[in-house]
Amino acid sequence: RGIGRARVAIWTKKRPDIDVNEDERHYTVSDDLLEYGLADPSQLPAKVCDGYCCKSGVYMSLPHRDLILEHVEIIQAAMDDIQPHDPDEWFEERIEKDQDFQGGRAIGTEATENGCVFLNKAGRCVLQILTMKNPDLPQLKPFFCRLFPLTVVDGELTYDDHCEGEMVCCSVEERGAASLLDACEYEFLVALTPEQFRELKAQHGSNGATADA
Repeated sequence: RGIGRARVAIWTKKRPDIDVNEDERHYTVSDDLLEYGLADPSQLPAKVCDGYCCKSGVYMSLPHRDLILEHVEIIQAAMDDIQPHDPDEWFEERIEKDQDFQGGRAIGTEATENGCVFLNKAGRCVLQILTMKNPDLPQLKPFFCRLFPLTVVDGELTYDDHCEGEMVCCSVEERGAASLLDACEYEFLVALTPEQFRELKAQHGSNGATADA
């Protein structure tokens, strides 16, 4: 995960919905996020995503897996006929150690020919659909899924090159036409508070330029 190791800023985040190892989290923001952008501003990840990034399954914390299993019936009702309805078929058995996940451990979802088990035949995540349709539900879509094409690696907020060169919505170039700060505002706000994001943009502007450059 991620294409760069430069470290330029430190942020502190306190939010109860964050799916990381601690409620109080220190992020370092990678230079990648300040210097790279999308070549085509019309191809924003949130607008043109077809679920390609989820084709091999996704990872989440164990507490988030448990949250999903607390809502089995409503998730099953949202699934279509190509998705496995048995929750025993939703998650891999192997548990990975990763300090960027809440509790320091992560588990992957199973994948079918259609992709992650939570993708319907239209390539849409039923966890996201349920959360968007019912504001009374907790956030069912995992943190790193909402964050993509950004990610966190060893406490550093950076760009995830998982789909680089394969999907235009998640491929970047240096000084691209649409800076990641502009194109991925939603994703930044998954990890940062609005105040932190505004300060980041005020300091660095678009395409990594400082505010007084």
